[in-house]
Amino acid sequence: MTDKDKKMEMNKYLVDTYGLTKDDFWKAEKGNWVIRSSALRKIAAIEHITCSIDCVDVKEFNGFPFVATIVTATIREGDQRYHYQASACAWNDNLATKISKAYPVEMAEKRAADRAIIRALGLDADGVYSDSESDDFKRAPAVKIEGVEQVTDKKEK
Repeated sequence: MTDKDKKMEMNKYLVDTYGLTKDDFWKAEKGNWVIRSSALRKIAAIEHITCSIDCVDVKEFNGFPFVATIVTATIREGDQRYHYQASACAWNDNLATKISKAYPVEMAEKRAADRAIIRALGLDADGVYSDSESDDFKRAPAVKIEGVEQVTDKKEK
């Protein structure tokens, strides 16, 4: 099975299993798939994944806050619990909007929680990212991909 086939299979799985739509995930310019934070929270609720903040560190860097956080996502399978950790940072240079700059702790937590959920679902191996992880993951016009309407960053020529 080629990488393209695996990604198409993953997309179909996300649509069929969790009821995601074309607005919930899209292909970024570099070829990675991006999923909305809200879609990750929906999947987490369905899969009974819980997140806890393990560490928040706030420092000042060049007059702006620098926030680092670690989040653990826990998923249950029968009597077993599996834990997946992820870390994220937020500082002036990677916060694009006035709202995100006003709440750097929340942005770092959101990014870390999204990454931990992606790891708990096993999607990190497929190169899936959350829309909260980079401003480079902008959306573009919809394109058709094997019967599922998706959005890609690549511009039509």
